[in-house]
Amino acid sequence: KMGLLKTINKREKQRPVYQPLNVDLLEMADYQRGLKQNKVANYVKNYDPMIFGTILVSYRDNRYWIVDGQHRVEVAKRLGIKTVWCQVIEGLTYEQEATEFHKINTRRVPLNANQKFHALVESKDNVALKIVGILNKYGMVYSRRGQEFVPNCITAIGSVQTIYAKCGAEQLDTVLRIVKRTWNGDHVSLRAEILKGLNTFISNYIYNEETLIKALEKLKPLDLITMARASVISRRPGRSDGTCFHIAKTIRDLYEDYAFQNGGEMCGRRAG
Repeated sequence: KMGLLKTINKREKQRPVYQPLNVDLLEMADYQRGLKQNKVANYVKNYDPMIFGTILVSYRDNRYWIVDGQHRVEVAKRLGIKTVWCQVIEGLTYEQEATEFHKINTRRVPLNANQKFHALVESKDNVALKIVGILNKYGMVYSRRGQEFVPNCITAIGSVQTIYAKCGAEQLDTVLRIVKRTWNGDHVSLRAEILKGLNTFISNYIYNEETLIKALEKLKPLDLITMARASVISRRPGRSDGTCFHIAKTIRDLYEDYAFQNGGEMCGRRAG
């Protein structure tokens, strides 16, 4: 019975208690990783009390040891926040704290680009909704999970966001229109390499859209990727240039071959 009572008392001690603590009382043990200054700076710049959360703390030897939340504690200090809400557990040994630290930081599953974008859509983010509007215009949707290889479904939503951010809605519209007209929603044509490669071509060359589509439509999108990768090896051996850069150059070569054979105008380089 005494052994059972001791076990119960130990469990009672290890039940978390939620309480505000002064940030100056919170310490870091040796099992903690070093602070990432760029991460702290980013948190400070984008501080949001709604997602700050609670700090997981172990009360051991009359001191409060941070198990999870060291970057947030540093953010609070830099912002002049004196107290933070903590989840305090009493009764852990140093070794048990280290075990919890390991479990927390190896079991976390971060959101992928598709899940982040879907959350933005659900929150009615203005840019995300504009992107969805452009996708829907061409009968396309985005994958909520990623890795869905079906027609007219974009897995590479991160690349779509990048094109929108760097080049604007009009150019994203052009990229998706050309891809749709050329390959009719083939899932390979919606891969990141092709979307970014086509965007690079559009950004750098003056072209005729009808000529471009005719130059590409008989080529499978996977063959375009294969040709671009071969170009990486043959033109720049030992270099790690992105495939999308070589896709843009391959598109230019295909365009000019078609234009030459059919009496069309060659594509010109855009100024700047």
